[in-house]
Amino acid sequence: MGTGKTSTARAIARTLGVPWVDLDAAIVREEGLSVTDIFEQRGERAFRNAEHRALKAVVAGAGAVVALGGGAVCFERNRALLRGTGPVVLLTAPADVILPRIGRSTGRPLLAGDDAPARVRALLVRRMRDYRRYRLRVDTTELTPAGAAEAVLQAVDHAGRQSDAARARDMAARRGGTCR
Repeated sequence: MGTGKTSTARAIARTLGVPWVDLDAAIVREEGLSVTDIFEQRGERAFRNAEHRALKAVVAGAGAVVALGGGAVCFERNRALLRGTGPVVLLTAPADVILPRIGRSTGRPLLAGDDAPARVRALLVRRMRDYRRYRLRVDTTELTPAGAAEAVLQAVDHAGRQSDAARARDMAARRGGTCR
């Protein structure tokens, strides 16, 4: 929701030379309706079911950079699918940055109606518990999509080095040695 997920995923994929998928676009293709129309005609539950099916298909396919919708990680069945994939990096920004980015977008059904600022803040608060599950985060407040892509790749690289060091410490400990 206004953090730059789609443009950042595109930039990461371009940098890595791999495909990328916008999950909302995959849902629209599969369902034959816009996200807004799915919400209006079928409800949020139907959208979340379509989102899960689309994520399942993406996870089963060839490796790609995936731009998830902001609510995708708020559901255990989606988190379970994501556990078997590559790193999940949350892009963040405060509400006062998100609001100008999304403007008066009509493609965001959870923000439809009066008082979009209050809706954005409430949605961020509601999702925060689930967002905290992911340790890799990039604040996109001051970043262009290319800058956000670079920050994501650095975060993933750094996390990988930390994982390698932790594995080395574990192996050394099992062998009775130490590793610094």
